[in-house]
Amino acid sequence: MVLGTFSSLLGKVLDAYAMRQKTIAGNMANISTPGYQRMDVSFENELRDAVNHPQRLQGVETDSGHIRLRTSSLDDLRPRVQRTDDPVLDSGINNVNVDEEMAELANNTILYATMTNYMQRRVRMLRSAITGRTG
Repeated sequence: MVLGTFSSLLGKVLDAYAMRQKTIAGNMANISTPGYQRMDVSFENELRDAVNHPQRLQGVETDSGHIRLRTSSLDDLRPRVQRTDDPVLDSGINNVNVDEEMAELANNTILYATMTNYMQRRVRMLRSAITGRTG
């Protein structure tokens, strides 16, 4: 069961990075849109919280309109896009800074590539264990 949870977590991390890539692309596409509010993906803090404090207070969601109190487990963890409340830049158009977006894009690309490489190595290792052959 631990292996399934770990694989599920890797998938969620990759989903978060893919979502962040799309979000950054959207920010860049709207760089000259007046009043546009920069978007960001929230995931890492929630992941850290779920890993470090798995036994926190949990709420029961009986209606889709209810506010979720806490992520009860790693299974419930989902990346989400949210507006940032960064101030409008000196340009006066919006709060998207092309240099920061490009740096974030480069960082996210490296993280995504690292995780996909790790996932590929895990699959090769599992395949080797199942078939009894290396390589």
